[in-house]
This record gives sequence, structure tokens and C-alpha cells, in this order.
Amino acid sequence: MNSIGLPFLSSFLAVALPAASAWAAPTLTVGIASGQAATTVSVPISFDPVTDSVAGIQFNLTLPASLSTGAVTAGAVLNAAGKSVSANKSGNTWTFIIFGLNQNAITAGTLLTAQLIIAPGTAAGTLSLPVSGVIYSDPSGSPIAAGASTGGTVTVTAPADTTPPAVSMTAPASAAIVSGSAVAVSATASDNMGVAGVQFRLNGANLGAEDTAAPFSISWNSTLTPDGSHTLTAVARDAAGNSATSAARTVTVSNIPAPPPLSTGPVVLAWDAVTTNADGTPITDLAGYRIFQSLQSLLAQTTAQAMANASIVKIVVPSTQTSYSIPNLAGPNTYYFRLTAFDTSGNQSGFNVDAGGLDVQVSTFIPVGSGGDITPPAVAVTSPVSGAVISSQSVTVVSASASDNIGVAGVQFKVDGQNLGTEDTAAPYTVAWNTALAANGIHTLTAVARDAAANSATSAAVTVTVNNSAVNNPPVVSPIGANIADVDAGAPGIQFYEGTTVIYSGQASDADNDPLTWTWFYARNGAARVSFLSGSGTVSQASFNYPLGSAGTNYQWILSVSDGKATSESTLNVSIIAAPTGAPTLTVASASGPAGTTINLPVSFSPGAASVASLQFSLTLPASLSTGAVTAGAILNTAGKSVSTSRTGNNWNFIVFGLNQNTIAAGALLTAQLTIAAGTPAGALNLPISGIIYSDPSGTAIAGATSTGGTVTVTASGADTTAPTVSITSPLNNSSTLRNVTVQISGSDNVGATKVELWADGRLEQSQAFSPASPTFSATFSWKAPKAGFHTLQAKAYDAAGNAGQSALVTIRVHPPGSTTVRYSGGFMIVGDLTLNGVECSVPIGVVSSSADFAINPESTGNSLLESLKRADENGRRIKRVGAAVEIEAADLNTLDFITQFSQPILLTAKYDPVRVTDPRLVGIFYWDEARSRWQNMPAASLNTANNTVSVLTDHLTTFAVYEAEPAGTAAGSLEFGEVFSFPSPAKGGKVTIHVELPPVDSVEARIYDLNGRLMHRMDLNGPSLGINGKQAYEGAWDISGMASGSYMYAVSAVRGSQAGRILKKLAIIK
Repeated sequence: MNSIGLPFLSSFLAVALPAASAWAAPTLTVGIASGQAATTVSVPISFDPVTDSVAGIQFNLTLPASLSTGAVTAGAVLNAAGKSVSANKSGNTWTFIIFGLNQNAITAGTLLTAQLIIAPGTAAGTLSLPVSGVIYSDPSGSPIAAGASTGGTVTVTAPADTTPPAVSMTAPASAAIVSGSAVAVSATASDNMGVAGVQFRLNGANLGAEDTAAPFSISWNSTLTPDGSHTLTAVARDAAGNSATSAARTVTVSNIPAPPPLSTGPVVLAWDAVTTNADGTPITDLAGYRIFQSLQSLLAQTTAQAMANASIVKIVVPSTQTSYSIPNLAGPNTYYFRLTAFDTSGNQSGFNVDAGGLDVQVSTFIPVGSGGDITPPAVAVTSPVSGAVISSQSVTVVSASASDNIGVAGVQFKVDGQNLGTEDTAAPYTVAWNTALAANGIHTLTAVARDAAANSATSAAVTVTVNNSAVNNPPVVSPIGANIADVDAGAPGIQFYEGTTVIYSGQASDADNDPLTWTWFYARNGAARVSFLSGSGTVSQASFNYPLGSAGTNYQWILSVSDGKATSESTLNVSIIAAPTGAPTLTVASASGPAGTTINLPVSFSPGAASVASLQFSLTLPASLSTGAVTAGAILNTAGKSVSTSRTGNNWNFIVFGLNQNTIAAGALLTAQLTIAAGTPAGALNLPISGIIYSDPSGTAIAGATSTGGTVTVTASGADTTAPTVSITSPLNNSSTLRNVTVQISGSDNVGATKVELWADGRLEQSQAFSPASPTFSATFSWKAPKAGFHTLQAKAYDAAGNAGQSALVTIRVHPPGSTTVRYSGGFMIVGDLTLNGVECSVPIGVVSSSADFAINPESTGNSLLESLKRADENGRRIKRVGAAVEIEAADLNTLDFITQFSQPILLTAKYDPVRVTDPRLVGIFYWDEARSRWQNMPAASLNTANNTVSVLTDHLTTFAVYEAEPAGTAAGSLEFGEVFSFPSPAKGGKVTIHVELPPVDSVEARIYDLNGRLMHRMDLNGPSLGINGKQAYEGAWDISGMASGSYMYAVSAVRGSQAGRILKKLAIIK
């Protein structure tokens, strides 16, 4: 012990404390530790001077009798020049004196670590370490009022159980011959702490469910197991996870029935009893005899070949018999019989005329007879597939295929060895299984096929899991209606004129009569949807008035209805267009096709500002075009509209009118079919319009009409009818993978593919467009499986002619996440390790089920598109990665559902690299927000600079990374954005405008990036103009005439004084 300075310390410790102090008082904290009896634990003691300058500290630590003292190690704040510590023990009290030499102040941090020895035999529990006698002094020797002090605890844990159970099989006996649907299998097991369960296994695979209570037994349906030799074991485990496997027992399954009665009299086979082994010694373990019956001579067969030949009937006879009667063999046929014997160890003799050479032999050969059909059918269960999970339904169709050399008489389905429904006597062989009546868990399906000769065969077993969670019928939401009609019925979606007030309405119902809640949302110009009207109770009708905005605005209206268990929605897409002006307009479109084909030529109409009740016009055709049928367009397919046509020379005449003065709205008027004469050369054919007359409802002519003629382009070759070829190159069919699946697709097209899609389990998940069209193409998608188990993937590709091709189905099995190290401490399950994984999660016990499994994996970088989005977000917001980046997953191994949300927060701690950090105070944990394609900073981060870690609370699992943000005043998000969107969306040529709403700011700029993070354009946004919710609107236009089709990202940055804000959005260009 260093005793320098002790006289000085004694002098200031003797001074009485003043009644009050103007300084904030220091604090002293004794930590906690845990360990087993007879081990040494380390208890940290930390100190914080708060606002004081502390040069001396004295305090007492009282120990319980079961703790004894060991070494004391100086902490970080003492491992510096000018610090000293002494420790003395008096009875159960340990006194510590700490001082700074030459009046050096003691800083905040770990003062020291005290080693404590837990006495052998100490019972499990908590031992308290109270602090007393705390005295502080400043550098002048004046005392400082003591602040709060916190005593510590030592938790004595029970010793770890490392002793495995003892287990042995008790039934059936080794070498036993078993048959039937209820073979008793049992075992005995014991353990020093207690047996948690015994799992029986057949040939290494689980046999039934684990038995968790003695006596440990299970009923085995051996009819589902092929005849022959099999191995039974029992695996016992205890609560600590120790396990042991019993010695194996080999048994023989023999479920081949004796031949059924047929049309002729019985044939009796007899033989001499076997009394000796092959070596001449007396036999003491004879188990029985096996008769082989065949329609072919058996002289060339060995016993092994005969056993493996499914067409040879095997009949097992007990060892007590020396004869067997085979009743009624059908003729005319010749039957051949041979005989072997076998002992209780499973050894089998050669045939009765062989030399023997095994453990036993027989001496009598009996050939004979005449017989009939002895070939059993072949049968297999075809649906459901093995491993399927059947949930949330009441009826599942089970099907099988069956065939026979003569004919199948019937198929009987079985569940867990018991008949399922009645026998199906005609193909296709199916039965309805009401899984609502089946217990949750694993079940075995088989099919037994028979023929008219009573031969039968059992299919291979198919194992499925029944999950009878309560079946809920979700609400049914009717399509959203509007009180006015679509003003341009020929255009996609619904269109209304600007300035119109529309009454939208919707209805919903629920088959379960559950109480409903409903909410109206709208999304303007592709922005995030906003809720504005809600209600509850049965939704008979919910309606509201909404004045429409200016032309060019697009809305999506959503009625969302929930029954508390499921949510259903109905959507309506609405575009606002400018109110019509000017005179009526008639437009003939263009069409193309090769010579000798028929094409469709659309004709559209707009009344302008006029009210048009009838119109008349002529279409002049070149000689190489002949007329065909006329189909009324959307605006004529309503009551009170009519169209007539006539032909005069090369003029095709049309008259359209509204009965009873009904006016004709804007939209698709009609479609005219034209046939291009064979041999017409390639080129453009003009179709001018003439003789236009418009009338209003009173019959008065309307002046000033305009028209645009059309063209027919004759192409040089025939139409493209060849569909693209497409395939999934990764993952492979029947492969296994984790939840995040990288799907690679490639293909080709004779002209060029325009789009490829990824479908999973029959649902469209993602797509990628190609512009220009590509004769060969490839695409990579990242798909996240909704749950573990089997899934099907398929790719679909399209070309410009509308031909579609699809790949073969690829079946994959998604595994639950691979296990990551888990330990338990202080009521928490600690997942991961900071050293191994860079992060760890502290999950309160009880937040997840005991069957949950966690995995912490490095961030996946296999999807180039996703990586581009992440890098672009980093560049646009100027955040720097300084630590671990991981994907954290969890799944319930019972239900196979992935766990993404917790009922209460868990603590996530991650390490950062101090070498890469400029200011530790700006270090935080971010998560990847898939919906916004953005790294989101998680609030309330707690920094530990001593350990170089940062911690946050989270209620979900996803991809996490450690970043250093910008200095205060320029950090992303310090300015609150309102609506941010681009229009038109998607952009199709010309210009695209970026619209941003913010509080008043000094400047706003936008930077546009491609998916590789390359800067494509920068522009300042103009403004402000009036926005909504008190914000100002800023806009800028980008000329995209030279840009290729595809997806782009734009980062908007705003500055106001020392504040700044940034946001990242996506836009699409389609040409």
C-alpha cells in the first residue's frame, strides 16, 4: 500500500462538514456481480464528482459473513499519475481511502474493482453490500457534502447442471418381431435434477411427440413403416439441456398379411423343425420361419434378393409351427415356394435347398401349386406435400395416385393410422379432411390401395403440421363509389374536372358480425397517405364531400376497415384534369400492322365547353384499307346513346347521337376495324376526317369544331407472337435458404423484353422494367419470406407485343434463423456477443416465447439495388458508418412465424470504432426503413465511451448499423418537412417537377442520383408559394428528355440559419 500523503488526508477527514453546500454533491456507486459458491467475483466501484472538485474520498463497504476479501485493482480514474488508494479490513467492514497527490482532483469513472470470494456452500440468493461513512474533500482539504451513495449486491447462482440423464429402452425387446398399429414403445429415464422429457426415435428420426412425464412410452403404428429391420432409441433430456441416448434396439417389422381366400382349395406347406445352427450347435433362439411365394422360379434368387423383391410375397410363421396352410390360390398359375428360418438376432438362413452358411439352416424343400394375382398396387400421397403447414381453414383435400397390374379396387386414406373418411373406389382418389377437428401439431397421412385380389400396399407417409388458430373472416369492403361519373371513361382510372365537389362513399360488412372501425385515407401525387375521417361500429355506409384540387393532381382514396383481427381496404385512383374549354374536338388515333391483317383504330371525342347531343363525320380510306366491324367506346356504352355507319366509295360515314337529347361526354367514342390488303407495302396510310357536324340538344349546329385524322402504319413483317423465355437461376429448386432470399433471374426474347416480375406463393412481389427493350436480360431481387417453411418462386417476363413467358416453379425451404449465442442475466435473455457479433440484444424474459430462436448476421450486400439505395442515403445525408452493421432475425420454432415486433422494448447495444469517430456524442444506432428507403436515427441513444458502445431501445428487428451524424445544427431532420413529391408520376418525358413543403427557409436544393449513387442533376428550388399546414411550397423542374427509363432518387436539402434538414425520395421515368 502506498502511504504517501496519509497525514494530509487525516487532517482534512477530521474537519466537521458544514450544514449546507453550494455545490452539487458527488456520488459513489457500488456495482453488482454474480457467481456460484466457492468462486471469486469482481465488484466495480464508480465515482462521479458531478460539479465538485474532489481530491480525497473515504468510505466503508460492509460485507456479509459469506464473502471474504481478495485483491483490489485500481480503475481507470486512478491509473494516472498523482492518484493513490489504500484498503483496510476490520471485522466485516472494508475501509477505502483514495486521494490525489499534490491536490490532484479525482475524475468520474471506475475507481476500483474489489475481488470478493463467495464461501463454499453459500446458498443461492442475493447478498447486499451497503456503503457507509462516505467523506469527500476538495484540493484545499475542505470537506464536501456527501451526495448519494448506492450499495451493491452479489447474486449467488445455483451450480450449473452438467450431468446428463440416464436412459434405456424397456420395450419392445431386442430382435422382437412387431406388427400392427399399436406397438408399445417404452423407456426408463432418471436424472440428478429431473428428467424434462424423452423423445423416441425410429431409425434416427423422431417417432411421435416427446413424452414429458413418466412413465415414458408411446404407441407406434408399425403399419406406416416398411417391413424389415429397424432401430429404436430413446433420447432423454433435462431442463439444463443435457441429453443422453439409450442403447439401440433392433426389431423386425412384419405387416405382410397372409394371402386372402381365393377360388381354389388350400395348399398346405410342411417342413422339418429346425433344431441346430449352421455350425451344428443346438439352436436356442429360433424366432420363426419365412415363406417366400412367387410366380417365378426362386432357384436363381438369393435370400437377400428375394427379401428386396417387392413382387415376392413373404409370409412369417411363428417358430412353434412346422406347417402353414395357404388358402385358395387362384389359377391357372404355377406358384413357387421356398423357406428360410431366422433367429431373435435377425440372422436368416439360406433357402431350404441352399448350403446355408448363416446362423440357422432348414432341410426341407417343398415346391408346389397353382394360384392367381399376387401383385399389390402402387400408391403415393400427392397432396398435401410433406412438411406442409395447414392453418386457418376447416377442410383440406387429401389426394393420392394409385395403379395396379390388374386394376385398383379402392384407396383408403388414413391420418395417424386411423381411417380418414370412407374408401374411395374411383380415380381421382381424394378425401376431404376437416382439420378443424384435428389437434394442433404434427400428423401423418398415408393411403392404402387394394386390388380385387385383396393385395394391398401402403404409401410412404407424408408428415404435415396442423395449426388451428382461430379462423377469422376479414371484413369485405365494397368498391369506393362517387356521386358523379368519370368524365373521361376511355382513360385509365377515374377522372374529374378541377373545382368539382365529389361525394365519395363506401360500404363494408363482416361475416363474423365483429364490430368494425373504419378510416378514410388519401394520398396526393404519390406522397404518404393521410387519414382524415374515422368511425366505428358496423359500416353500412361512410361518405364525405371533398372539393377537388387543381388539374394535374392525382389522388388515391382508401377506405380501410378493421375487425380488430384483420384489415381490408378498397382503393380508388382519381386524376384531376382541367375543365374543358373551346370547341368540340374529334381525334382519330394511329394503328399499325403487317399487310393481310386486321387492326383496330380508336376514335376519341371531347365536347370542349359545348354540350353536344349528336355528331356526324366521314373517314376517307385509301384503297388498300377495307372496313370491318365498329365497336362502341366507353362513352357510348351507356343508356341513351347510338351509333350508325355507312360506306360511300372511299368514305366511311358515322352518325352518333344521344337519344332524348342526352349529351355525349369526353372519352373513347368508338373503335373501327380496318383490314390491310395483302401485298400492301410498308409505310404510312393517312385517314383524313371530313364532313364534321355537331349539334346541341336543341338541334342547333355548333361552330368551330376541330379534328385530327389518323394514320395506319403498315409494318414490314408479321406480328411478334414469340413469348420471352425466363428462368430463375438462383436459388435452386428444392434448396434451403434463410429468410432474406436473393433471387437471380435471366432470360431472352426474340425482339426484346420490356419487363420481368418476381412472384412468390402466387403473389406479385417485385418487378423491373427494361428501356430500351433488351433481347437478353437479367435481374436480381431481394425477397423476404413472411415465415419459415416451404415457398414457391416464379419469374414472368413480357415483351412490347404483350407476349408473356414464365419460368418453372422453384420450391425453396426457408429455415428459421440460425442460432446465435444466448445467455441469461438479471431477468434478461442476452442474445449475441459484442466481441463476436458487434452487437447484443437484452430481451426481458417473457417478452418472447421459450421456443423463439434468434440470429445476428452481418448485413447482406447481395442486392445491388438495395445497396445503391443505402449508399445514396448515406451520401445525401452525409452520415458516416463507424461500427457494426447487422441483420437481426427471430422466429418461433413452433409456429415458424418470424418475430418482427415485441410487446415491450428490448435493449440493443452495438460497438463503434473510436478511430473512425470524430465526435462520440454524434454516434447513434440507425435502422433501415424499407418503406422510406432511408436510414432512420433511433432516439435516446446511450453512449459508453469507456467501452466504445452505444445503446438504444427498440421494439422491432431489422437491419441496424452504427453511424456518426453531422454536427449539431446541420443534422438531418432538424427541419420538419411537409409534403415532398414529384409530378407527373411516373414521368414520361419532357420535365418532372419536384415539390417540397417546409417552414420558411433560406435555401432549398435537390440532387438527383441514379441507383448506383451517381449524381445526375443538381438544382435550386424556387419559392416560396403558399403550402398547407402553415408551410411554404418550393418547386424546381428537371428536363428529363435525355434520361433513360428507370428508378432514380432525389435528396432535398434545406437550410435556415444554422439549422438544416434533408429527405430522400424516389421517382420513376418511363418512356
